Amino acid sequence: MSLTQLSANASDPISGAFLHGTCIYTPPLGTVLTAGMHTFQVNFIPDDAVNYTIASANIIINVVLTPAQKIHQMISFIQDLVTSDELNSQSGIKLISELQDTNEYMSHGYTDLAIVNLKNFIHQTKIDISYGVLSHKNGTILIGRANDVISPALTITKSATSITYNAAGQSITYT
Repeated sequence: MSLTQLSANASDPISGAFLHGTCIYTPPLGTVLTAGMHTFQVNFIPDDAVNYTIASANIIINVVLTPAQKIHQMISFIQDLVTSDELNSQSGIKLISELQDTNEYMSHGYTDLAIVNLKNFIHQTKIDISYGVLSHKNGTILIGRANDVISPALTITKSATSITYNAAGQSITYT
């Protein structure tokens, strides 16, 4: 999270004038969000506590990993399987190599080749499951993640419009 991402402001509901004060964010500045839904909260504490009271606002955002981030997670998952002896190193190296090639194709804009490579990865994973080299549970996780990479992804999405909340005769806008 950066100051650009945490950009709440408060204004007088009648005049529309900007109000000076302090915004306290939850989660705080510097937080690295995991994939999934997250609720952001901002509490505005006005400098002029005589005419204004504290106001709060919430917004929910969905953090979705980029395909490259998803591939990195898959590689880490396979490395953990090899380290814990749940997958032999030869099979692990083969699967990781497919993912690294996929990532290379994507980084150069060869999406079609990346998708073909991921389909090969899925096929190899199914073979590893059928021969007992990889557990059904872990193989299913990898197949699901590979299919998820094939789908288009956005990094972070949020409401397209500003959300304004009123509290005690004042307003706070979260954009």
